[in-house]
Amino acid sequence: MATAPDWRNQGIGTGLIQYLFEDLQKSDQVRPIWSNARVSSAKFYRELGWREVSEQFENGNAGLSVQMLRGEEKTLATGQVSGAGVESRIGLR
Repeated sequence: MATAPDWRNQGIGTGLIQYLFEDLQKSDQVRPIWSNARVSSAKFYRELGWREVSEQFENGNAGLSVQMLRGEEKTLATGQVSGAGVESRIGLR
């Protein structure tokens, strides 16, 4: 996710993420969700309850990135998170 420079710091990204989690709660679909975040954006995600779960890495055009997770470690550790083999690619802290 990215917000165009002229639209940043207006709550658009925060609102989108909050809507996502509210919708998941209403539909009883809450589960751990991971994302690759640019290092320069990691603070934004931490402030919304995400945590870093990988070392920094180069992510193509996105540049220096880190994997972020929002959810329970227990679920991740038991291999119940789907998508891109995240279970084997991130180390829990």
